[in-house]
Amino acid sequence: MRNGEPQTAKTAVCATLAAAPPRGYAGNKGHELQGEEVSAADNRQSSIETRQSGHSVLYLTTTGRISGVPRQIEIWFVESGGKLYLLAEHFHRAYWVQNIQRDARIKIRIGKHEWRATGRVLDPGTDREQWELVQELFHQKYGWGDGLPVEIADLRLSIDD
Repeated sequence: MRNGEPQTAKTAVCATLAAAPPRGYAGNKGHELQGEEVSAADNRQSSIETRQSGHSVLYLTTTGRISGVPRQIEIWFVESGGKLYLLAEHFHRAYWVQNIQRDARIKIRIGKHEWRATGRVLDPGTDREQWELVQELFHQKYGWGDGLPVEIADLRLSIDD
């Protein structure tokens, strides 16, 4: 529920997505199995969820579209379905969004863990349902959810893992 509004089917789905642990995940002390084999995607997802818990920001590194120099920003994020999402308050005017549109290869850091990933700006037409879900998740986590959603996918552990 947000701002005293009654819970809708959409907010119930958001709450379920945010609260549901990945299949086979047993807690923060490793990735023990609970009676079934865990796929590589589940391991990647549990790694992300374990490491992002307690963090409200991540560090996004893009490649400057003009300079080619790495550019890093600190930004709020949410997680859903093993992907991370960011919101660009200034939509397509944000330089980091323009950098992702030029070169989708990015790095993210949450705490001391870093991943290589791919960024993609959601389309308001074809990605409408996902767009609304991301904005709702931002409202739930931060009390704000206006902006252009950017999906961070294909996360691959790097550096210290």
